[in-house]
Amino acid sequence: MKTTTQGTSPENTSSVKRDATLDDKELLSEVELARRLGITIRCLQQWRWQRWGPAWIKVGRLVRYPRAEVAAFLERQKVATAESRREEILTQRKRGRPHTVVNVNA
Repeated sequence: MKTTTQGTSPENTSSVKRDATLDDKELLSEVELARRLGITIRCLQQWRWQRWGPAWIKVGRLVRYPRAEVAAFLERQKVATAESRREEILTQRKRGRPHTVVNVNA
């Protein structure tokens, strides 16, 4: 008597692969992301070891970065410039909110 498990027959395998895979355009490899950020692959590997940086997906030995996670990570890394902070303060004043200044030299 021949038994098969779900997912091992050719028809089941192809449907599982179609459901489990993401569009290649949605995922970046280590090499692609390192090039885009101007850093080394080793830097990305250290970030993963430190649990820092963009979220990643690991399937077997492959590491992939969803584009949405990379974009969210980069958004969190933004630093406010004096000009953007000035605009924020002016907007608060227009709304009637007082602006407090913290003196770091005191």
